[in-house]
Formats: sequence, structure tokens, C-alpha cells
Amino acid sequence: MKIVVISLPKSGTYLMGNILQNMGFENTYKHLSKKGGQEYDPNNIQDGIKNPRKYDSNKSLEQNLNEIKNGQYALSHLGYDDQTAVLLKDFVTIYLERDQKEIEESFKRWCEKSGRPYKPWRKEKLEAIKKWKDQSDFQLTFDDMINKNTKKLDRLQLQLFDKVKYDSAEVLTKSLKMDSMTKVR
Repeated sequence: MKIVVISLPKSGTYLMGNILQNMGFENTYKHLSKKGGQEYDPNNIQDGIKNPRKYDSNKSLEQNLNEIKNGQYALSHLGYDDQTAVLLKDFVTIYLERDQKEIEESFKRWCEKSGRPYKPWRKEKLEAIKKWKDQSDFQLTFDDMINKNTKKLDRLQLQLFDKVKYDSAEVLTKSLKMDSMTKVR
């Protein structure tokens, strides 16, 4: 199985990546967009945080998706449209969301800590991402992850493996401790 995480910004995108890694999936280090996205260097995450444009990909979304193999995942903030839905038909899609005010506050803090200029997300872009909520295979919230909602993670495992393969509390604890592209220290 191949997975694409589709999230509203600052909704736990990379935390979900850590969760998937702790459930045995391989990170492609791709952050997908319709115009290519980024392909980060797993050995230099700090550079990716500071210089994301350095890792821009000129591949189409279709090319990037074709490179994802069984047992791997990619992350995204893809807006919903019919063409993207067709491209993702052979993927498990996990949708992540968070309260809008918390997103804005977290994004401002992230920009300040990472040295990036703050530029609010366009409302129409956020609305396009939100359309995945009813179209995705599974939905989680940022609060589900940080508050260690093990029942919700057990349901995700049932969706992915047809059984609870890993201790969800342990997966969440490990995942929250791991570094990520958005965890600026």
C-alpha cells in the first residue's frame, strides 16, 4: 500500500509522517504539490527547514506519485480536484485538520522560528484542501495526535493493516519525540 497524507498546514503533517514511520512505512521525503513540491535530503533536514526552495522538484504530481512504492508515504497540502483524485485512486489518503485560529498562530510561530517571512495561506487554497475531508480514506485531527488518542490510531491501523499491529500509545509517544521538518529547536 502507498499513502499520501493531505493536510491543512500546521495540522501535524510531519507528525503524521513520524507516526507512519513508527508503523513501518518508509518516508519518501517528498512534500507533494501540483507543481512539483519538494524532495528533501533525509541527511540534512535542518537545511530543508531553512532553504526549502533548494529542494524544489520540477517533476509533475503524476511523476512524483509514480515514484512512490508500496510501503512508502508522501506528505502534501494538495487541494481537491477531480484530476488529483484520479491520480490518488491507488493510494490510501489520510486527511489532517486543525482549528483555523490555531493554524494561523502556529504558522506565524513557525515562520518566525525558521526565519521565513510570514505570508498567510490563501483562503481558497485552504478551502480546496478541506474538500478532502469527505473524500479521504481516513481523517485525523492535530488534537488526536498530540493528545494521544489511541482509539483513533487503533482505527487507523485497522484501516491500514486490518488489525492493530502496533501499540498505539507507544507509536504516538515515539512520534512526538522525533525530529521533523517543522519541529524547530
